[in-house]
Amino acid sequence: MTIHLLSPKDQRKDSESLVYLKQFRNECFLYCCAAVFTIKFLLIPCYHSTDFEVHRNWMAITHTLPICSWYYDDTSQWTLDYPPFFAFFEYFLSQVASKIIPSALVLQKGAYFSTELLYFQRFSVIATDVFYGALTYCILLNMKHIYLYYAPAYVVYYAVNYLFSSSSGKAFIVNSAKLIAVLILPFTLSFGPFIYLCGLDILKQIWRRLFPFERGLTHAYWAPNLWAFYNFADWYFYQVLKWTKRLPSNVQSPAYISGLVQEFRHSILPSVSPIGTLLMTLVLLLPIISLIRTRHLKNFPLLLTLSAFAFFLAGYHVHEKAVILITVPYTVLASSDHRFLPSFMMLSVVANVSLFPLFFTPFENILKVYPSALKMLPFDEEL
Repeated sequence: MTIHLLSPKDQRKDSESLVYLKQFRNECFLYCCAAVFTIKFLLIPCYHSTDFEVHRNWMAITHTLPICSWYYDDTSQWTLDYPPFFAFFEYFLSQVASKIIPSALVLQKGAYFSTELLYFQRFSVIATDVFYGALTYCILLNMKHIYLYYAPAYVVYYAVNYLFSSSSGKAFIVNSAKLIAVLILPFTLSFGPFIYLCGLDILKQIWRRLFPFERGLTHAYWAPNLWAFYNFADWYFYQVLKWTKRLPSNVQSPAYISGLVQEFRHSILPSVSPIGTLLMTLVLLLPIISLIRTRHLKNFPLLLTLSAFAFFLAGYHVHEKAVILITVPYTVLASSDHRFLPSFMMLSVVANVSLFPLFFTPFENILKVYPSALKMLPFDEEL
């Protein structure tokens, strides 16, 4: 076998190429960041949803009330229903807002709006982008519990690559102790102040706020998942029986098409309980769970994508925006492994189109249609 060694001149060229490539990547990253922030600044005066009032009210709650009352207050319909770290985050924002717009921190039933509040809310999001990017998973989980969608992927990945990576029993015990300590610390910092100041009973109230099962199987605007098809099938059978005059007199009309967030029962098909959605989600997670038997597991973005997909397809009261939890890791996956690029492009377009009804003013119509149309251009048989 002949071994070809590079000459010093060729080695120098390769080294220079790597330096230029690194500089190019850094410049692209900076340009992308600048473009993202520029777009965010330009969109500040645009449409804002009900989430605007939600977060204003949460700032008012955390600023006005003692910590033990945060998860009990129901002055407004926008009750605090995020995990403790986000409650502390709202408290921090309220301290800044109290110096700038104290009138926005009045606890009231109705909504409040001002131009100053609009700019404060927008800039607080932009300023904390870097902060969000630095959070680890457990801290992120205590900021917004929807990231439970990623939990199975983390469990499998750490089990394969950390706990079971060594055949030594001692290494397994040491690694387990380290991992448990890392997991417990964020939850202690998150829930500890509430338990210390309010007692263990506060945990029940926080649980009820974080997982309000009385809101129903699907959101007011259905996420495009299995339960949307299930609702449609139930509605279709209802219409057929009604049209053929075979509808039983005790059957109520479908409540899930009212556009309201509420608990409901299906008219024709069996109603789906939270336990039922959990079992269906576990079935969809079986391919991921089976990977624990493997010795090495490197494709972490694929695990995150599959895990989020399972929860999105079969979870209880899934928000339509949860599709972003699929597309974000899938973007990383497709950029590193081009075998996934065609399916990513299709999923990305479908995900974007599914969110169109959330942006309904004329100005947002331009912003939502053109990027999605541009993403559809690469579709051809050679991709």
